[in-house]
Amino acid sequence: MVRDGHRRNDCLDGLLGRSMNRNTLFFGTLGLFLLHQGAIAMGWMVAWADSYLDPLLFVPVALGAPGWLIRQWKVDFRWNVFFITGAWLAASLAFELWIPSFDPRFTADGWDVLCYALGAEIFRWSE
Repeated sequence: MVRDGHRRNDCLDGLLGRSMNRNTLFFGTLGLFLLHQGAIAMGWMVAWADSYLDPLLFVPVALGAPGWLIRQWKVDFRWNVFFITGAWLAASLAFELWIPSFDPRFTADGWDVLCYALGAEIFRWSE
C-alpha cells in the first residue's frame, strides 16, 4: 500500500493509531538506543538490555541513518535484501568473532548473532 509517496506496512495500520514507515522504524530504534546509552551513563543496569538491546538495534540504526539521508534525495530508495543480509553478516563477524579475538572488553556470544539477525529481519520487513 502506498500513501503520500511512502511505503507503509499494512499489518501495522492502527497500531498506536498510526502506521509504520521506514522513518518511524529508524527514529524509533535510534531513540531507544540513545535512551539505553543514557541509562547506562546514569548507572541504571538492566541485564537483558545491556546484553542484547544494542545488537538488536544495530542493523536498523546502522542502515536506517544512511537510508534516511539517501531518501532526502531519492524518495523511493530501498535497501536490497542482499545488502541487509551482508550488513548482518558483517556485524556478526566483526563484533562476535574478530573484535573479541584481540579486545578483552568484547565477548563472543551466539545470542548476539541472533539479535543482529532479528534486527536485520525487522529492518528488511520495514523496507
